[in-house]
Amino acid sequence: MYTRVDFCKRLCGVSVIRSKGVPESHIIFLNVIAEPQGIHGLCKKHPMVKIMTSEINASLTEDSRVIPGLGEFADHYFGTDNSKKYQEYPGMPIT
Repeated sequence: MYTRVDFCKRLCGVSVIRSKGVPESHIIFLNVIAEPQGIHGLCKKHPMVKIMTSEINASLTEDSRVIPGLGEFADHYFGTDNSKKYQEYPGMPIT
């Protein structure tokens, strides 16, 4: 989900779907990680859209960036992070 700042500056997919005549109540916004400001921004602009997420990140830094801890999603997904933090689990391959 875009951050609150990004959401206001970029074209949201929900707006594109709505422009094709789909009612907000029929739209499900599916994402992996959300943050409160982004959720509030989406709900303010599209109050009938359902949101499904696997995790809500606690908050953002002062410049609207994700607080370190979760790491880079792409590195987790593609297994491109070579830090030992992700290699400490025997029998769990990094993929």
